[in-house]
Amino acid sequence: MRTRRVPERTCVACRETAGKRELVRVVRTVAGPVEVDLTGRKNGRGAYLHADPVCWDMAFKRQTLNGALKTVVGGDDLTALQEFRDRLVAGDAGVAAVPLAAVAARVATGTPTTRGSRRQGRGGGVKPATAKPGPVGGGRA
Repeated sequence: MRTRRVPERTCVACRETAGKRELVRVVRTVAGPVEVDLTGRKNGRGAYLHADPVCWDMAFKRQTLNGALKTVVGGDDLTALQEFRDRLVAGDAGVAAVPLAAVAARVATGTPTTRGSRRQGRGGGVKPATAKPGPVGGGRA
């Protein structure tokens, strides 16, 4: 059985790569405002940051979000992002745990994890507990 490739993204502040679900996505939506995307699925141009206040401070100081999102982040957008950063500092567990909690819920319930697996009727590699065991060795019979 092949192992699934985990999508990796680069933090725009520290330039380190990590799994997509380990980072927080900031998105410039089609309508224009810049906001935090905890689902990772909003339409628009995205940039990723670690859920570490140091990375957020570095991104604000160096203005790396401006380049990554190809816009000037300021005004209400910047205020909202700084409030999110403050919630990270305060240790608001719900802030950065939402993407990971969503993945855990899909795995626990056996819900398909990818759009392609839903279209093809497969469970995205997650089998229900009542499934019959396959052939020994994983090969074709």
